[in-house]
Amino acid sequence: MRALAFAALIAFFAASALANSVETPHPVANFHQRLSACVAEWNLTPPAGRGSISYRQFTTKCLEGRTARPIDTVALCRNGVTARATAPEGACAFDGGVDLWLN
Repeated sequence: MRALAFAALIAFFAASALANSVETPHPVANFHQRLSACVAEWNLTPPAGRGSISYRQFTTKCLEGRTARPIDTVALCRNGVTARATAPEGACAFDGGVDLWLN
């Protein structure tokens, strides 16, 4: 019985050591390229067309691969109404949320 418990304990530590030694690849291999593209898009948008979205909000969403809109765009709400949006938060708030960004 002791031998079985001892073998289980050794197997546990061996599995733990193996799990800690395995390196997973970093999922953002082209981070700098994506960041450069997001910054370029931000810089090409005139300040009047940016709405109330901040640089940080824009680049965060852009880097995550999510739609970084709105930058003075139109949203199609879930109930079919279209609304001009200048900030991602609150767009179509009373119409079921954003279904699709049109620009």
